[in-house]
Amino acid sequence: MKIPLLCNVNNDSLTIVRNGVGETVPLPFKPFTYVPSASGTISRYLIGSKDRVLLESLEADDIEGMKVLRARTGANIMDYQEQIYCYRPQFFYSYPNEDPLKVMVVDLEVLTDGSGIFPRPTTQPIVAIGYKIVGTDRTYIRAITRAELDSGMPDEGIIYEFLEDLAELDPDIVAGYNSIKFDIPFLLGRMGEYEISSATLCRGVGYEVEDPRDLGLRIHWDMWRDVDNDQTLLGLPNRRLKTVANHFGWSDIIDLGREALSNTTPLVGTPELEEYLSSDIRLTEQLTDVYLGNHIAISELMGFPLRETINAYSSMVSKVNHVRNLHRTHIGIKTNRERYEGLLGTVRYEAAKVGIYKDGVQLEKNTPLREFFPRVWKVDFSSQYPTAMETFNLSPETTFFREVREYSGEYKFRRRGKQLYLNIPDKNCQKDIVIQIDLRKEGFMRIQQRERRLERKKLKELSKQNPDDKGIYSRNWALKVEMNTEYGYEGLESSKG
Repeated sequence: MKIPLLCNVNNDSLTIVRNGVGETVPLPFKPFTYVPSASGTISRYLIGSKDRVLLESLEADDIEGMKVLRARTGANIMDYQEQIYCYRPQFFYSYPNEDPLKVMVVDLEVLTDGSGIFPRPTTQPIVAIGYKIVGTDRTYIRAITRAELDSGMPDEGIIYEFLEDLAELDPDIVAGYNSIKFDIPFLLGRMGEYEISSATLCRGVGYEVEDPRDLGLRIHWDMWRDVDNDQTLLGLPNRRLKTVANHFGWSDIIDLGREALSNTTPLVGTPELEEYLSSDIRLTEQLTDVYLGNHIAISELMGFPLRETINAYSSMVSKVNHVRNLHRTHIGIKTNRERYEGLLGTVRYEAAKVGIYKDGVQLEKNTPLREFFPRVWKVDFSSQYPTAMETFNLSPETTFFREVREYSGEYKFRRRGKQLYLNIPDKNCQKDIVIQIDLRKEGFMRIQQRERRLERKKLKELSKQNPDDKGIYSRNWALKVEMNTEYGYEGLESSKG
């Protein structure tokens, strides 16, 4: 990979993990923030406005100092790692993880008794632990016997066996399905019952598990989140692993059904339970093949450590992209809610309107399409929002809110020299919103959307020629995600873009 596995921010240094080793490096710059100040010497345009604001730069010596600065000033100081992404975008490319990634998939089965009460680690043991290094032949199944079930410490032995194998195999990533909410917390609970230190789950010295998402110097990746965010899976009745596997057309699916899993006591020590768990491990392994390449592609595109992409909040990529491109000339101080709720009375925006035409004449909006297009089952528009941003030069530094008018229900376009005015009727706020677009220069969003669209076009052609090349697919997918999240960020209530 072109980027490291992960980065931990310490008080005055970073621990960057690559090739299985943590490397301590000094902070590349002091934590800082900008605050409005009448005596400030830094001048920036306010995003969405032609007004300028004077700013003062406040620095801290280290991360603790940044916390003190935040408490003292009330300033909204950006997370330090995000500051690196924004102001030193090339930084993490200096620490590539060049060794092949080692991913371990893990799944637990715990004792249930048919009572319908959700199992708790303080009272219910683990009856089997399954795990496997992705791409290898061996699947490990550590299961208790019927005799062990009746002992006072039935799962202590299999927990120690798993932890010993974890230390020996030393994966970069521990991956599961719903493992942040269930598997790892349950395992930690059972380890606590036997007074086993959580440090044994971590890579590196001096680390313990304080949050199930962090396992020291290794990544914990819960693929349930990827599945839940995968818009290609919309319409599935649920997000169960078996449902997803059926959608992808995978074989070797063993589903014992909810009734059997609600009472696993009869399954303890049986080959049936081991076969079921082995099947789940293989399905989880196949999920890594679906999503890991996408995370790597986005990480390499943006210069983020891999863990930080896997765990990123939905708007982080767009937020960083905006700051990178605008921080030398613009600043966002108010959120969209703060800027527009008072003017519009709401921050709920009307969804895009699309006109359908037949022989050059626009159809009435309630006209049944089947009357004119009987063979059409679905209407979609390729890159609708990115194309609109590129076509109209919609970008934070080129687009300005002008005024609100009485609702007309009509879209109007007027061009005056190098200025374009759009009258946009919005049903939610029952007002017409007038915006001005400066056409004298290309906004960074127009330039980026065009570049990414052209690159995606090339990648689609390459993908046709090399249908089995997952790297091409992942790169194309990463560009698509980046393009589509930009317009979402622009409309986000909390966005300052």
